[in-house]
Amino acid sequence: MSNVGEKRTSPMRQLINLFFSEQLDFRVRLFHVLAIGGTLISFSTGIVAVLNNADLFNIAMNFLAAALSFTILMFSVRTGRYQLCYFLTIVFIFIGIFPILFFTSGGYHDGMPSFFVFAVVFTIFMLEGKRAIILSTIEILLYASLCIVAYHNPEWVISFEQEQEVLIDTIIGIVTVSIVLGICLFIHFRLYNQQQKKLDEQNAVLAEISQRKSEFLSNASHEMRTPLTVISVNVQTVMEVLDDMGVVMKKYGKLRS
Repeated sequence: MSNVGEKRTSPMRQLINLFFSEQLDFRVRLFHVLAIGGTLISFSTGIVAVLNNADLFNIAMNFLAAALSFTILMFSVRTGRYQLCYFLTIVFIFIGIFPILFFTSGGYHDGMPSFFVFAVVFTIFMLEGKRAIILSTIEILLYASLCIVAYHNPEWVISFEQEQEVLIDTIIGIVTVSIVLGICLFIHFRLYNQQQKKLDEQNAVLAEISQRKSEFLSNASHEMRTPLTVISVNVQTVMEVLDDMGVVMKKYGKLRS
C-alpha cells in the first residue's frame, strides 16, 4: 500500500517531466519541442488537406511526415540516441519528404516556405560545428532550388483550387511554425537566464570569500606585526644596554690599570 501522504503525479505532469524535465539536456528539450511541433504541424496540415479535398498523395505524405516525427520522438525517448534521431529527422523528413510536399501542396504559394525555415532552424539548433553548417547550407540551397524549379516548371506543382485554401494553408504554416520556434526561443532564454542567475550567485559568493580572505590576511598580518614590533623594540633596548655595559666595562678596565 502507498503512504497516505504520498502525492500522485498526474498524467499531464508525468508527460511534461518525460519531455521537458530540467534534468534533461537543453538540446534534448529543444528536440522534444521541435519533434512534437513537427508532428502536430504535419498532422494538422494533413487534416486541412483532407478538408480541402487535396491530392491523395499530398494527404498521405503529410500523415507520413507526422508518423515519422512521432516515431523518431518516441525512439529517442526510449533509447536516448538523440544524435541519430536528429540526423534521421533532417535526412528523411526535411530533405526527403519536404521537397515532395512542396510540389504537391502549392509550391511557394502556400505555407511550405514556413516549414523550410522550421527545418533550417531545427538543423542549426540540434547539430554542432561543421555538421550544422554543412546540412543547413544543403537545406537552404535545396529549398531555394525547389522554388526556382517550381517557377520555371509550374506544371510540376499541384496547386490548390481555391484562393481560400491557399490562405488557410499559409496561415497554418505561419502560426504553427511561429509557435514552435517561439517556444524553443523561450526555453533557450529561460535556461540562459537561469544560468546567468547561478553565475551571478557564484560570483557573489566568490567575492565574499575573497573579501573574507583579505580581512583574514590583514588581521593576521597585524597580529603578527605587533609582537614582532615588541620584539624589535626589546632587541634594540638590549643592544643599547649591552653597548652601555661595554662602555662601562672599558672605563672600569682603564681605572684598574
